[in-house]
Amino acid sequence: MDEQFKAEQFCHCPHCQRLVYRIAGSDLVICGQNYFGGEQQSGCGKDFHWRKAAPYAPMTTTDCSLQQLKDDLRALKDNSVVHKGVQ
Repeated sequence: MDEQFKAEQFCHCPHCQRLVYRIAGSDLVICGQNYFGGEQQSGCGKDFHWRKAAPYAPMTTTDCSLQQLKDDLRALKDNSVVHKGVQ
């Protein structure tokens, strides 16, 4: 159910690939914060259009092998953006 929810409500920031959740409102989104201030999360702070961002693709254990998953995670780590204060 969590994967289904993320598939319906999340997309990837086109700048840092972090998952972003949009509650409601404008298609303009700022990675890591509410566009008009308020709630903040870790993110790169760059703005983008929600509809142009890549949607979250649910992952299932049948989609790939364990080795493929490890390779994908390694590639993400090698290309990741470091956010200060986030572990």
